[in-house]
Amino acid sequence: MNIPMDFLIRAGQGEVAETLREYADRRLAFALRPFAHRLQSLTLRLVDTNGPRGGVDARCAITATLADGRRIFVKATAAWPTAAITSAAGRLKAAIRRQSGQHRFCVGT
Repeated sequence: MNIPMDFLIRAGQGEVAETLREYADRRLAFALRPFAHRLQSLTLRLVDTNGPRGGVDARCAITATLADGRRIFVKATAAWPTAAITSAAGRLKAAIRRQSGQHRFCVGT
């Protein structure tokens, strides 16, 4: 995806942070591919507040700047950094879909 992305990852040490950045890059590219033409930039912040002590403490916040200048902010908290990234990416996809009017409707019998 050719969208400028800024990452601030405060979870783990060097190699772990790089692995999380790569995971976030892949996850966002997959989730946002249908909306790439509407995105100007993304900023992702990932913080593991308790470090090695564990608990539900991995927080992921993503700010998307749309091509029309509007901004969308989503966040998610989970026990694992990858789960927080996945959840926030899904929320961002849903928020952009709502903004663009591309709702999915389920027609039941």
